[in-house]
Formats: sequence, structure tokens, C-alpha cells
Amino acid sequence: MTKSTPTRVVLTSVGHYFPETILDNKFFEELDIDTTEQWIEERIGIKERRSILKKEDIVRLRRGETDYLSLRKEGRIMSMVDMSKPAWAVLLDRLSPESRQLPIDMVLCGTGIQDYDVSANAAYIAAALGIECASFDVNAACSSFALHTQLIRSMMETGQSKKAVSFIIERFTTRQNYADRSNSILFGDSGVAAVFEANSTSPGFEVIDCTFTSAPSGAKHIVMNYGEFFNQSGAPVQKFAITTTVAATKEILARNGLAPKDISYFISHQANLRMLSSVIERLGLTEKQHLFNIDYYGNQGASGAPAVLSQNWDRFKPGDYVVMTVVGAGLSWGAILLKKTG
Repeated sequence: MTKSTPTRVVLTSVGHYFPETILDNKFFEELDIDTTEQWIEERIGIKERRSILKKEDIVRLRRGETDYLSLRKEGRIMSMVDMSKPAWAVLLDRLSPESRQLPIDMVLCGTGIQDYDVSANAAYIAAALGIECASFDVNAACSSFALHTQLIRSMMETGQSKKAVSFIIERFTTRQNYADRSNSILFGDSGVAAVFEANSTSPGFEVIDCTFTSAPSGAKHIVMNYGEFFNQSGAPVQKFAITTTVAATKEILARNGLAPKDISYFISHQANLRMLSSVIERLGLTEKQHLFNIDYYGNQGASGAPAVLSQNWDRFKPGDYVVMTVVGAGLSWGAILLKKTG
């Protein structure tokens, strides 16, 4: 019996989008929530973040003059479709002519804040982009991109997909309590689109390995009920994020015969810069190996880490190993080992 050739899964292009509204630390100081520019930067290492909201709407939220559901009804919440389009445009600009010719057969969407309960948000995005194929939502909070990669890889290995697109669209600035500094100063919004192909010869990143798992007993530590504010248990979540990121990174490297010194770049969930610095120190990585955008874009949920990959797309060289490790609510986590192809 002839053995089948193993399926190579290649991330052939990725694109990102950041909204226009810039929320610097001075803005949060002016919200009168017992904080200062200096305190925020020293505490979490964030200088700016982006939001789909206008500043005047955030001020209204702070004063209790409006709420998330009212802003949606007024058409002041940028849709997932509208955030997907510019990310998709960046992706297409980077995609090789050969890859453009292969039809898309699967679209996934991951988000923490949906526009629709039914139909799938992925279906609305696909329809807006003129894509007709299997489209469905797969959500794992800030770990969604790792889960998408794992699922797409499995589907391609079983021949159920040849070209799949992952959309990660996050808008956590719409669900913050702006009268409380604890979480509101952390978050920014962004969107990412990524295309994976089976056995592609186009340049990109081969998915060498990926992992995803969760610990449901910890779900209570990060919660956002329908229409309510985002809430998390700061200390337990911070400890979980650091220890789990370190452990998951070491695991995926060890099972592929690699050490931290062997990877070219490391990208983590963009929780806060102090957390990232602790992870880098514990892994023994250098600052040159560490790619991040948390300082000017904030915690963007599941889109943060893949957005970093997209922002640095032209930096990578053939043979580079890149590890992306993400953690999120659930509690959930995952890691992806990528190798740049020529």
C-alpha cells in the first residue's frame, strides 16, 4: 500500500486593520478615573490603543449617558464586515498570483463580540467579499487564532479543505466600563485576515506544528455577559498568562527538537507589556527575538498576535522560525510553530 504524501499547510498571506481613533494615556487621565499618563505606562507599558468608537462616544459611556446596545442601534459601532474589508485588502495585496487562482473553500471567523447570533458572522463577511463556501464561527476568546490554525490544519490533512481564510475581528473597547480604570485602559480594537493553503508552493509560512487546549475550571476568571462589561480577575489571569505562555512555548519547541535560541522571532498574546517582558525573561529570549505591538495598539484580544505577524510580514526571511503563543478566556491557550518559506 502506497503511503500518501503528508499535507503541508502554508500561511500564504495575512492582512491587518486598525481603526482611526487613537486613545492615548492623556485621554484616560481626562476621563477622571483616578489615573495618569505616567501611571498607565509604568503599570502596563501601553502608550496608545485604537478604537472603532469616537472619543465623544467613550465620554458618553463614561458619564452613563449611553450604553453599548444603544450605540449599536444608533449605528455607531463599526461592523465586523467593515473591519474585515481593509484587512482583506492588505492580504490580497500580498498574495501571489498563483494563490489568487485557487478558490477559497472555507471561511472561519473568531471574535469576542459578535454582530450576529444567527447567521454566522463568517457568513456575512464571506458574502460581503463575494466568497461562496463553507463559512462558520469558531471562538476561543484570545486563543482563537491558534484554534483556527489547528482546525484548518486538521481539515486540510483530511482533504476537506485546500484553501481556508481566518478572520479575527475584535472590538473590546465597546464593552469597557470607562468609569473603572482596571480594564478600560488595556484594550484596543483591530482586525486580521489570514489565508492558509494546502501544499502551496507560494512563499509564506509553513505550519510546522500547532497546539490548543483549555482548562474550563478557570472560565470564571474572565467573563463578559451579553450586553455587559468585560471583567477579569487581574492577579489570577496575569499569573495564568505568564506561566502558561512559557510552558506552552517550551512544549512546542521541545517536541520539534528546538530551543528558544533556535527561533528567529517570538510573538505572544498582547496582554500587557509587563507580562510580555516577564515571559521573554523566563524563556531566555532576547529583545531582538521579541515582536509586539501592545505599546501602541493595546490588548486587541485574539487579533493582537496575528496582527503583529502581519505588521512584520516583510521582515521575515526564508528559514526563519516564528513561534506564536496565545492565551485567553476559557481558560484556553495554544501555540503555533511557523517556518518561513521562500
